[in-house]
Amino acid sequence: MSQPLYRQAMQHSWKLIWQQKLLWPLGLFASFLGQMGLMDFLSQVSVATSTLQIAPLWYSLPSFFFRALFLEPVRLPLDGWTWLFWLIIALLGFGTMLIFVSVVSQGAIIHAVSQAVKKRKVHVGAAWDVGVSHFWRLFSVNFLKKILFWILAGFIGWATLEIIVSPSASDIIAFVILFVLISFIGLWLSFFSIYAAGYIVIEEYRFSSALRAAWRLCIGHWLVSLEVGLIILLIQIFFALLVVASFFFFLLLTLWLASVGIATGVGLMLAVAVLIGDFLFFLFLIFAGSLFTLFSNAIWSYLFIIMHKEGVVSRLLHWLKWRRV
Repeated sequence: MSQPLYRQAMQHSWKLIWQQKLLWPLGLFASFLGQMGLMDFLSQVSVATSTLQIAPLWYSLPSFFFRALFLEPVRLPLDGWTWLFWLIIALLGFGTMLIFVSVVSQGAIIHAVSQAVKKRKVHVGAAWDVGVSHFWRLFSVNFLKKILFWILAGFIGWATLEIIVSPSASDIIAFVILFVLISFIGLWLSFFSIYAAGYIVIEEYRFSSALRAAWRLCIGHWLVSLEVGLIILLIQIFFALLVVASFFFFLLLTLWLASVGIATGVGLMLAVAVLIGDFLFFLFLIFAGSLFTLFSNAIWSYLFIIMHKEGVVSRLLHWLKWRRV
């Protein structure tokens, strides 16, 4: 390709979203896997460094349950332990089902985008079946990515603690170097996992072959991947501002309903207004999150198809070449 197709990718993805509204629930479930691109890794880093923790919350949970069950055992009657056992089984079952649906949804979205790019009719049911058939390979890619993300985020968390405990000029310089290095590695892993998923679903590659092909594509299109990641980051910032604006809108709606209740002398109106406002805001969050996840997945899938078939030229390199001419 003589120039990048970023605008075409966004237009195509947005058109697909509005034409195929049955994909919206898939976007909601796919969001549990994390966002594709920059924010996927940055979110892991924010968890690792939030509230001055030396490691993400998932790292401290095993020790918490160990202390609760063994060092400080909880005394429960027999029926209490029975309820606890079934509660754990139910939570594990729900978590397993959520992981399955999320991974399958990701595969279904990628397949739907590929069908749309090929000018074929998109069947959500058929896309779901494709996601199911590729579940284990997609799960392996996401699992590998999460493990590596957690390790990288853990390093940043420990480095943050070191800065807090013994701040010095050398420690700060080392932290900045480590943060930049790990950030680049994390971004590369984000792009790598996106392309591996594309090779698995669209090209029917085996797991190991998809990893090798994704490696080559990342090396050949690292600048394009970074540009797309920055574009999607800007789109996510826009969505975040939209969510903030919606919060104030629903807050004003809640205050208006509460004032109506006070004016009419209905005592329960305040509680009802809060419930209505919270419920509507929650629905809007689900809607916005689903659309953004679907939109970002569609953009990456569209560009992946162009990248590995025809190649995409970096916008920055294209601009520099034009400037030299």
